[in-house]
Formats: sequence, C-alpha cells, structure tokens
Amino acid sequence: RSLIPEELFSPKTRILDFGCGDAIMLPWFLKSGSSIIGIDSSEEMIDLARKRLQMHGYSSNLVQLADVSYLTQLETNSLDALLCFNVLAYLSTKEESIFYQEASRIIHPGGYLIVTHSNELFDLYSLNGYTLQFMKKHFVSNRPYHKKIDLLLKLKTIPSNADIYNIRENPLAYKYKLRKYSFEETAQAFINRHIAPPSL
Repeated sequence: RSLIPEELFSPKTRILDFGCGDAIMLPWFLKSGSSIIGIDSSEEMIDLARKRLQMHGYSSNLVQLADVSYLTQLETNSLDALLCFNVLAYLSTKEESIFYQEASRIIHPGGYLIVTHSNELFDLYSLNGYTLQFMKKHFVSNRPYHKKIDLLLKLKTIPSNADIYNIRENPLAYKYKLRKYSFEETAQAFINRHIAPPSL
C-alpha cells in the first residue's frame, strides 16, 4: 500500500487494478469512496476476488475475467490511476507493448501508472545462465567475446525450478522505457529486499 499515493484513496478517483488477483487491494479503495474495478486473466483468481468482495460487502461485479485487450475498450483519459502489481513480468512482448500504449492513452495527464517488476539486476549475482544473458545483453555486444564470458562460469544453466519471467526490468534504465510511452518516472522503490541474492 505504501507504493500508492494517498490522494488516490479519495472519493471519485477512477482506478483500474490490472491483474487484480484475489482483489486484495480493492476494499482499501472502496472504503475511501474510490471507483475501482479489477481484471485478471485467471478464472481461479477472479473467483477468489469475487468471494473477497462479497465478504467485505461489495459487489462481485467489480472484477471480471479479461486480459490486456480490455484496455483497448476504455475511454481516453478515463483513469486517475492504473495499478499493475506482479503482472508485467509474465506478459509477452506484444502484450507488454499494448499495455503501455493503452496505459498512455487511458490515464489522464497527471494520473498515475503504478507497476512492479522483476529486477533484472539480480541476474548479475545469480551466477548462472541469467548472469550470462545479462552480461551479453548489457555489457558485451561483440559476439566473439560471448564464448569467453561463458568460460567464466561453471554453472551455465538456468535452474529448472526457476520462475520464468518473459520480461525483466533494469531499474536504472526503466525511466527511458517509460519516456517512449509519454510517461515520466517520479518515484522508484525496492520491495522484497534480499540480504543475499535470491536463488534464481
């Protein structure tokens, strides 16, 4: 909740929770009088979301089964905020492009895009195939040197039990990506901190 500006917890703010999961955040906003709806592409999550809303005395119709194409149906400048927690990493490249293009259109000027990402910088410290990918992508573009990088690590595979993310973000470069879609990064926070690198 600390990632969300307090001004959004006020009457008549218009918010969409993209990938709402079990709708854990919706009651926070509904109690403050905000107008919020949620969508998720998982039928199981939508069932849980509807149960949560009913448990809190709200309509289960505030959430629906939908994917990124839902954004194309919304009116231009119709939202004060678009929330997207723990979702973007799992989108395809095409879906991600649609997400940002539509977000830029449907959030009114001065509104908020609030998202979380899988931090690509962790790849530097995993010391496996992720590290090799990161080095090749960001530091060594000359292909003949790729084999030399491979020799630096004994464990070159990506663990079979690893979470597979389609999209990971470098927090140092994310603001440049946002600018392509007419957004300005105003704040960045790190959550789920690790004393040591996580097992990837």
